[in-house]
Amino acid sequence: METNKAVGAYLRTIRVGRGLTQDDVASALNTSARNIGRWESGSHEPGTLTTLDLLNLIRGSAADLQSIVAKNHTEHDAVALANTYLQSNPGQVIVQRAQALFTES
Repeated sequence: METNKAVGAYLRTIRVGRGLTQDDVASALNTSARNIGRWESGSHEPGTLTTLDLLNLIRGSAADLQSIVAKNHTEHDAVALANTYLQSNPGQVIVQRAQALFTES
């Protein structure tokens, strides 16, 4: 459960850093904002394909996510990792383009 919370903290930090709401992400992934909140709180986890789609949408790092899980990072460590990633990979996701990509598949 602690790993889920750390992963959720990472995803939330990247999402917010990109200026996206839970509703934006939910719409692009064809799910509910409630599910996004559950994933970010660590109470639930998305499936593997959804996780990959989510990372793609928010332009997060799969390597960071693997590190969080493998090293059993705390939430604090995950947030620090996300902030470092955001600083080295700036830029906004264009939500409409992301939505189009996910509806094409």
